Amino acid sequence: MKNWLFLIPLILLTSCAYQWGPKHRRLPGGYKRVHVKMFENRDQEVGAEVDLTNAMIQELSRSGLGTVTEYEGSEVVIKGIIHTIDYLGKTSITTESSTQLFSEYQARMSVIVIAVDKKTKKEIWQGQFLGEKSYKAPQLTKRTLTTANPLYNQSA
Repeated sequence: MKNWLFLIPLILLTSCAYQWGPKHRRLPGGYKRVHVKMFENRDQEVGAEVDLTNAMIQELSRSGLGTVTEYEGSEVVIKGIIHTIDYLGKTSITTESSTQLFSEYQARMSVIVIAVDKKTKKEIWQGQFLGEKSYKAPQLTKRTLTTANPLYNQSA
């Protein structure tokens, strides 16, 4: 009898009626097939458009909101505009030669994302995203130089 009591909660937790998170997540308008255009980069940061476009594709694929397809098979086209990317020194250190280096940076970004119905060319959704993140500067091995430019961080 005790063995059966253990199985009841296990069966309830693994049954079809039990589910984590929202049940039905969809794109506005119920669209299912999405194409993500290469983001437009209006900032001086070279290559940011590739990283953000790939991040958008991965997030759409992971979330299950829609199927990412080529342009020909899509119902909706998502476009992005990168307005600004800034790197600000946050925490500084002074070396023996009185040079001031930053050991921590803050990256800030402003991006607009637009979803357009492919057939009607009408905008169905738009959102602006402002984000920032602090991160440690890459640590170099040379004793007199311990941190690097924030742009080095991506390649490192």
